[in-house]
Amino acid sequence: MKKFLLLIAAALISCATTWAQGVASVVGTYNCNLYLSLGTPIPDNSTDFLPNMPVTLEKGSTDGTVNFAIYNLTIQEMQLGDIKLNDVPLVADGDGYKFGENQPVRLSLMSGMIQADVNINAETSYVKNGTLYADVDIVWIQDASSTTPIYVRVTGPKQGGTTPTASAFALPNPGFNGQWVESHPWDSANGYFDWDTLTDEFWEAAAYKRAQFIQPEGWVVAHVTGMNGLGATAVGSCETLDANKPDYALTLTNNPNPYMDSQIVPGYVSLGTTWATIDGIDWATGAPKDADGGAFGGVAFTAQPDAISLRYKRSHGEANPTERASVIAYTWKGTYQQANVPAQTALASPVQITMYGRDRNILGLETTVGGEVTKSADAQLVAKAEYYIEGDAADWQQLEVPFVYTDGATTPDSLNVIISANDYFADRSLMGAGNSLTIDDVQLVYWHELSSISYDGKELDLNDLNVDEAYDAAKLAYTIKGRGAKVTTSYDEASHQLTITVEAQNVAEDPKAVTNYVIQFGTETGINDATATPSTKSKGVYTLSGVRVADQLTPALPKGVYIVGGRKVVK
Repeated sequence: MKKFLLLIAAALISCATTWAQGVASVVGTYNCNLYLSLGTPIPDNSTDFLPNMPVTLEKGSTDGTVNFAIYNLTIQEMQLGDIKLNDVPLVADGDGYKFGENQPVRLSLMSGMIQADVNINAETSYVKNGTLYADVDIVWIQDASSTTPIYVRVTGPKQGGTTPTASAFALPNPGFNGQWVESHPWDSANGYFDWDTLTDEFWEAAAYKRAQFIQPEGWVVAHVTGMNGLGATAVGSCETLDANKPDYALTLTNNPNPYMDSQIVPGYVSLGTTWATIDGIDWATGAPKDADGGAFGGVAFTAQPDAISLRYKRSHGEANPTERASVIAYTWKGTYQQANVPAQTALASPVQITMYGRDRNILGLETTVGGEVTKSADAQLVAKAEYYIEGDAADWQQLEVPFVYTDGATTPDSLNVIISANDYFADRSLMGAGNSLTIDDVQLVYWHELSSISYDGKELDLNDLNVDEAYDAAKLAYTIKGRGAKVTTSYDEASHQLTITVEAQNVAEDPKAVTNYVIQFGTETGINDATATPSTKSKGVYTLSGVRVADQLTPALPKGVYIVGGRKVVK
């Protein structure tokens, strides 16, 4: 009976402690060690834990709260069900958050067979520097007079990197000019790999040195560790464009495994956690069995960008000179999970996990490894940007890929970006060794334009905004180009000029994300000769190249695009 109680206690503990959440910067899934003790508190120096326990923090229903949850919890084939603590407060504490006071929640598990009161210990639990540390206190109610305390602790880093997005609208470290950090590739057996476990003798003989396993902070390069270091392969490097600024770029390369050069490791980068799996080798052909990989998770994100942009250079080796490179970005809402996903390179039977937020699951693509895919009731792909780069490019090329939205109303809660030197979703056997993609200035784009303006049913030329009659607001119509863009209008009676101002969704963070359209109206007798009254902010009219052409915007100026008061104006 005691063994059964311990098993149930473990289930309750992992349930109540595996998922946690805070404010937007801490929302996500954490790869945790799970500690459990029945009846006595967990010692601070305990080394008895279950590794690789996914713990998720979800946005609460009120500001400053998170839902601490475990979904479909299974312990040794025993289905316990969902454990979720809703609206747990988070309190800012220096550069992190502490969990606030929260009342115990009565949970019913195993179809009502087990009752327990569960809450998070506010004295000891926190999220800081991308790491979750939570003590979950569970009181197992066995009968009216008998209870048993169960202590659970989960601690571990956030999947997909430890740096939250620095803004509500922008990508982390978009130009790669911030800090570069050591990469710790993840797999289902080791969690985030600890390079310190490898000896100096190992590194002396290794094809890739430890210093090569780096990545721009906030991003995850798909370096691999092979089997506990054997076959470790680096697929990303820092390119110095200007050491004085500094200015860096990221080069991704499909590189052969140094111990089996017929096996090509794909070069890609993601905001989520990258992973790879092999279930042994077919020694007759040398091909890996059940090889797969990709990315899961991402960053907390609630904006609706119009496009993703970057600049790139592209080159090919000899193995596959026609292979495409990939730019993929997507936002989603809710929880996607897939059971029994092998996520380890092993000679046999790689460790299987339940994977949350797998790229293929969210994008609705089939998978070759892994079990059943389930999702929360609110799960939805919100938007996707997808583009494939053809050919070589020795010089920098600028690229902007629009997002395609599934509907006009849903707000996402997560974002992932994947950029690869290979055809990301293609068959692994087609990957070309030596094919590389250098990228820089990866940014989300928020449009602030009008795609059309019409007056009295007639479409106007956006480069010739003159109307030979008096202004009537009821006759004006326009089409906005930019999700979430805000439009305001202002008519000046003296000059008979209408200014249509379009502000991008992210204008609060980027004050220059504004476009003004100035329409010159006439009077009942024709075009008015009045001079536009400049804004108090206007200090002259400039061309896009910075040449001052006038003190103020007037009808006498040629048609075109000008900078007035620091904003772009179409005349």
